[in-house]
Amino acid sequence: MEPEKPVGGDAEDLGEIASPSAEFHPHRFAIVLIAIVFTVWGLVMTAALQGAALGAHETGTVLVVFPPMGPDHEAYDAIVEAGGGVLEKSLFVNAWIARSSEPGFVGRLLDGGAWRVFDPAPIQALMVVGCFSVVSPLGAAN
Repeated sequence: MEPEKPVGGDAEDLGEIASPSAEFHPHRFAIVLIAIVFTVWGLVMTAALQGAALGAHETGTVLVVFPPMGPDHEAYDAIVEAGGGVLEKSLFVNAWIARSSEPGFVGRLLDGGAWRVFDPAPIQALMVVGCFSVVSPLGAAN
């Protein structure tokens, strides 16, 4: 007859259970790497958007962000009523590139329902480095 093992197993079994595995887990590494990349990208985009935000008195070529799920015609009408013209629509459903030479254009856009208005140049430059393009290059100066 074999001697019975203790209820918790022998000392060798307990040592294996208690020590963390030193094995390399490629899936875990990939998830951590992706999380780091998205965190850094988010911080850079936040800084870029903060720096690209325009004041109410500004004019020129702008990236206008309207509330999502709003009808396109309302965004278009708000740009025209603010004294601007639509140059193009971005890949995001609620962002438009517009231009006006009238002073206070950005303020009128904000009063007309725009969430935020940005200078498109820093955002476009940042998007060229990334995998996704928000707006196509315009080449137009303010």
